[in-house]
Amino acid sequence: MIEKTTEVVIKAKNITFSRQAQEMIERRVKEIAKAHEQMYGVDVSVDFQQSSHGALINDPDVVEDVMEKAGEVFDPSEFTHVEAMMLGEDFANYLEEMDGCFAFIGGGDHPANHHGKFDFDEKALITGVRLMLTFVIV
Repeated sequence: MIEKTTEVVIKAKNITFSRQAQEMIERRVKEIAKAHEQMYGVDVSVDFQQSSHGALINDPDVVEDVMEKAGEVFDPSEFTHVEAMMLGEDFANYLEEMDGCFAFIGGGDHPANHHGKFDFDEKALITGVRLMLTFVIV
């Protein structure tokens, strides 16, 4: 009998709305891999690498403060609620350490901001500075 060695590699990206969900997915992937190992008599290894940043979750109290302050310098009818998105954002690391709020300020949208053809709207810099100044001016 000729023995065949076959290697299968499965790659996936794991983005979730919480660290708990990410940990649960890792646990389940490893459990399923172990079950396949036992069921088929094969060797299975899982190299599950957690994202370098978790879910970006704004603090509701900070959001309320930001909306109130922003309403003093911008027309609230221009505000848009953005639904939760599956993306990786470094700012999430800060929000794991302290309360905060991440906001889009109108820098452009198509193509996406990390695309080579993204055309940043510099007017957003003025918007961002005006927003930040509302928190430092007493």
